[in-house]
Amino acid sequence: ALAGSGVGYGIQNQYNDVTIQNCRIRDFDTGIYLHDVADRNLLYNNTIWSNEGYGIYIHNGWYNEIRENIVYSNGYNGLYLYNNSKYNQIIDNEFKTNGRHGIQLMENSHNNTIEDNYLYLNNWSGLGVNTNSNTIEKNRPHYNKAYGIYVAGTATGNMITNNATYRNSNYGFYLEGVNSNTLMG
Repeated sequence: ALAGSGVGYGIQNQYNDVTIQNCRIRDFDTGIYLHDVADRNLLYNNTIWSNEGYGIYIHNGWYNEIRENIVYSNGYNGLYLYNNSKYNQIIDNEFKTNGRHGIQLMENSHNNTIEDNYLYLNNWSGLGVNTNSNTIEKNRPHYNKAYGIYVAGTATGNMITNNATYRNSNYGFYLEGVNSNTLMG
């Protein structure tokens, strides 16, 4: 396992076409950090826990695939997509017991696919969306301390379909001050 002392990154990558697979990463500020147009990377079958900030942080990364990871007990978000992170696929992961959201999408992180993830026991929501045109389907947010799926800010054009949310403390789905999102089945 890669073990830190609460600072820095377990793995930091700013390159394209890199596979990060079968790693165990804990006790850094951020477990895995993809940045500066790190595109088409694969994060597969990693276990990432007990980082001070984020489990996985993607800053301006396109076409990355995040698949079959277990991300838990991080101080802030399990996965954070920020500042123009687009066309990423987040599929079949487990995000639990994180300090804020299991997954959060912010600042022009559009056209991502969030599918078939378990999102539970996070301190705010399973999934927080503050951006546009994402596909969110077949996820299972439950037992989160506020919301299963929280959509806020100027978020528009998100397709939220066939998610099974239950036993979240406030609401399964909470859309706050947003327009033109689709919520079905």
